[in-house]
Amino acid sequence: MHEAQLLAMVNCSDLSLDIAAFCCLCKLADTQDCHFDPEGGYSVQFRYLADFMGQLFKKYSGVDVQPILCYICHMIRDENQFTLAYVIFVVLKTMYGWSDIVVDLLKADQLD
Repeated sequence: MHEAQLLAMVNCSDLSLDIAAFCCLCKLADTQDCHFDPEGGYSVQFRYLADFMGQLFKKYSGVDVQPILCYICHMIRDENQFTLAYVIFVVLKTMYGWSDIVVDLLKADQLD
């Protein structure tokens, strides 16, 4: 499904692609949405957004990923929103084709 959306963006300008990345950042920053489903796993919408961002940054390498990664790192550091580490995991995994990434859990004192 992501592939069809990304193919539709082939003729978009660089500015349009940057706006798409900004919209992803706005959706990620929207604190009204819960990142978890009732069973305690990541919600479908949250997983979809992370996967879409990874596919977007992989297909269109000219789109700057730094603002999203900086936002996520600041939220993890300042607001203790560790669920956003999942987005970093998915974006890096998708962009670089890593299939066997193992993420060790960091303790709070390691993040300081």
